[in-house]
Amino acid sequence: MVQSVAARAAFVIGLGIAMLYAIHYQVSQMPPIPGQEALAWPKTAKQMSENVLILQRWADSDPTRLICAMATLYLFMQAFCMPGTTALNVTVGALFSPLTAFCFAVGCAGAGASACYSISLFLLRDALASVIGPHVEKMENLLSSGKGGTGDKFFLFLFLRLSPILPNWCINFASPSVKTLPYWIYLVGTVIGVAPASVVGILVGKQIRELGEDAEMGMGGRHYAMMLGIACIALIPILVKKFVFPAKVSENKT
Repeated sequence: MVQSVAARAAFVIGLGIAMLYAIHYQVSQMPPIPGQEALAWPKTAKQMSENVLILQRWADSDPTRLICAMATLYLFMQAFCMPGTTALNVTVGALFSPLTAFCFAVGCAGAGASACYSISLFLLRDALASVIGPHVEKMENLLSSGKGGTGDKFFLFLFLRLSPILPNWCINFASPSVKTLPYWIYLVGTVIGVAPASVVGILVGKQIRELGEDAEMGMGGRHYAMMLGIACIALIPILVKKFVFPAKVSENKT
């Protein structure tokens, strides 16, 4: 048992190293441009603006390779639940049109979350049991409170995705162990759930492209308030079913 867990963990580590090498290889094949050594993980609007100027030159010369490198990085961070996808959303928002950036961010987020789901389901479930066990129980209790069937479970899961009740890494790793959560609810709920944050990041990136270092970097209080409001909207169908049509719900149960 111990050897099996160690072998699975080693495979996951090897997978992560392979993805990092793929990112390094793709970037190393980019044509050299002046100032590329200044490329760094952005912490301010000025750094992001400088990064965008460099990445834009690469996008003009080899857009396919740049998109592949950024997609691999996005998948890596999502698959291993690493922070930083917000900065990537801001970056694609500054590089591409809003629609292209949105499709890129949501597609990568869905694929990366599915990869994380698969890693937890097939490789790390036993190793993470002691860590995610309490969170699995919380999710089971919340989803079981939706007595209306699959529809209620979907909106409850969507509420989890949009609200800060549980961190995203916890939801990704714990979901395969939640018996009452079908994979399709996880996937669709994830794609819809990451959309608001992706839109906010893309709009910030668009602002940085237009205003440069004078733009506001990161999400402010109004952005978090908007996301919390959207999370509450996800509960409206359940509340309407429970309080507006209670008689119909009870008839369906009988």
